[in-house]
Amino acid sequence: MNVMEGPVCSLRTSFQFEGIPHILESIFWQLDAKSILRAKQVCCLWKQTVEKLERKKNLWRHLCLNDIYRASLIDIIGFNPLSQHFDLKRVSDGSTGYTEDLWQNVYRSWKAGQLLDRCKKESFEPVLPVKGPYVWNNIALIGAYIYILYFSVLYVWNVDVGNEMIFHKRFTHRRLNGQIYTYLQNPLCKFSEHQHMEQHSLLIAIDNTIQWWTFSNEQFKLMATLEESFYCVGVWDNLLVTCCNVITVYVLERKESQCNFRKINESLQMFHRNRKFRIQVWDDKFLIYSDISEPTINIYSLEDFSRLAVVPFETQVYQDLRMFGDFLIYSDLTTLCIQNIKTGKMANMFGNYFKLHGDILKVDYLLEMMTHTCRINLNGFIEPVWCSGSNVTDVEAEEHSIEVFKLIEPKVIWSEAQKSFPVYRYISYGESIVILEVKQNWQCTVKQYYR
Repeated sequence: MNVMEGPVCSLRTSFQFEGIPHILESIFWQLDAKSILRAKQVCCLWKQTVEKLERKKNLWRHLCLNDIYRASLIDIIGFNPLSQHFDLKRVSDGSTGYTEDLWQNVYRSWKAGQLLDRCKKESFEPVLPVKGPYVWNNIALIGAYIYILYFSVLYVWNVDVGNEMIFHKRFTHRRLNGQIYTYLQNPLCKFSEHQHMEQHSLLIAIDNTIQWWTFSNEQFKLMATLEESFYCVGVWDNLLVTCCNVITVYVLERKESQCNFRKINESLQMFHRNRKFRIQVWDDKFLIYSDISEPTINIYSLEDFSRLAVVPFETQVYQDLRMFGDFLIYSDLTTLCIQNIKTGKMANMFGNYFKLHGDILKVDYLLEMMTHTCRINLNGFIEPVWCSGSNVTDVEAEEHSIEVFKLIEPKVIWSEAQKSFPVYRYISYGESIVILEVKQNWQCTVKQYYR
């Protein structure tokens, strides 16, 4: 039977499983997504059984957890669905009015990233009213939405409707030019085909204050202000982490028309006051990078601020230093370095600049003037590209007492010749996959991929 013809109500099939639906449910629970979709086309009983699993047992969440490498899933959705601190009510479809299965949309978006070369692609250049080096420090992507803050003026594009701005606003509150961060009350809203700006919040860090702006009635409103002495800020899901001589953790709480910064944890004195720091929060840990005299990365637990790892460097770290699961990834302008935080094992691959989000890895090669778009999962499901392989003898590694493992090279989807490389690059998963690239001449290109 052609699976596209739809289910057929077979009396014989229904009779065989009548009275034992739990057995059929147990069988379906073990299938992958492709088999589930095919099963729905077999007969009415099978279709009803699958739909029951979707409604009552969150089947697509189970498939996301089962099929997607855990770090990729956390990176794509922006939170850890298995964390004991995560509030499941925030992603409950029933409480937010969604009629679609957002976890199924997550799976579709991830699959589009796996098969990026087979997706439909649209490309355009947004019409930018301003161009300058400070513009691109203040960019945020939420699904198909692009936010740019430039000297008190906020510009917004919705990639789904084309290259024209859908909103711009000059803030009269005061001159704003700080780093912007995003908060979503329902972090899965970016995967909805009904996503809208009222679901988004912007956090703007400037002049020892963090301002919380929300959109309603066709305008952005300042809802709350946190007066906090800090020299770097990190945001992850509904957590705000500030760093001064102590680390402070806040929960972002938004209920209807009220927004609140609720302090939940604070460390003892950890650092001397100095502004040459960067902070990044990822799941249950955060890193702080200092380039003072001896560049060092310290990785701490958000739970009790215990130090998980210390990574010294002989040269300054450039580009998109970041955590990804149990791995630390960075570029020193000549090599892309990957280190396991728990074991200390390291691997290197050629590449000068990189951008990683979810399963999509873009690597720039200056000598070849090429950009490789890669898929980090070798088999397309659960095996990370930089999994531990056989140990490799390395004199330099032995001197530093660091284990080295063989890197499983990522699968290159395609390669592009470049006349000039992007200064900044952003990747966003949502109803589609959006890749925003900013070149040295401040030319901006948006590429959108549909499955």
